[in-house]
Parts: sequence; C-alpha cells; structure tokens
Amino acid sequence: MMREDNAQDYPILPTAESIAGVAYAAADGGKVHEKGKRVPVLKLENGSMKHMPFKVGKINKALGAVKDLCSAGNRVVFDDDGSLILDKKSGELYERGRTDAFPVQVIPRSIAVKLASASKHQLNRQEPSTSPFQRHAEQL
Repeated sequence: MMREDNAQDYPILPTAESIAGVAYAAADGGKVHEKGKRVPVLKLENGSMKHMPFKVGKINKALGAVKDLCSAGNRVVFDDDGSLILDKKSGELYERGRTDAFPVQVIPRSIAVKLASASKHQLNRQEPSTSPFQRHAEQL
C-alpha cells in the first residue's frame, strides 16, 4: 500500500475493495480504508524497471505486499541468508541480502509512457522476455 501523495502523476484506479469500502487493520489498531490502486513503474537498485500495483490509503510509509508481487508472476523469498524476488517469466533475479526492504525509485509517468511508446517500435527487434522498461533502464 502507498500513501495518496506517492506517485501522484499515476491515476488512482478503482478496485472492488475501494468500491465496497474495504478497510484494513493498521499496526496501531486503527483502520486504513482502501482508496483504489496505482500501478507505477519502479526502478530497482539493479537498474531494472517493473510495473507494481499498490493499493492506496492513509498510511505513514509505502509497503509492497508479497501477495501482490506473487500475483504479478514473481517468487518472493525472505530468509536469514538473504531475500530475493524472482520474475518467473523472464528469470530475472533481484537479491537484497539479509533484509526485508527493497528500495525503489518511482519513474515519473511521463517518462514511463515515453519509454513504453518508444519500445513499441522496437518489439520485433528485441527478445520476447525483455520488458520495455528493462531495455531502457540504463537511460535513466
């Protein structure tokens, strides 16, 4: 889940939960109402870029849900020996060592749209498992 003021240039999309007025339990015992979701493009420390859906609500700090990562086709492991996210389709592996935090940078929507548009012209010349955002990660 992310705060409403995170990734503001990405629209908040309605979800079944936001329409139904679903609220989640907060660590302080209160409730957090889901306001919808945003799907920003994120740049990971290793330079790759990924779309990642985030629910939007009134929270203090953005948190990525392992369930959402897994639903997007990833395998997620948190272990004393190291943490990792594996993209099961592309085989790309992102390791972070002994931590539960994977720092990311939100790519402004205007740049993400340009990268996606530019990559449409190159799709026939690229390997099928390479995402448009991975191909252009080095440009940012």
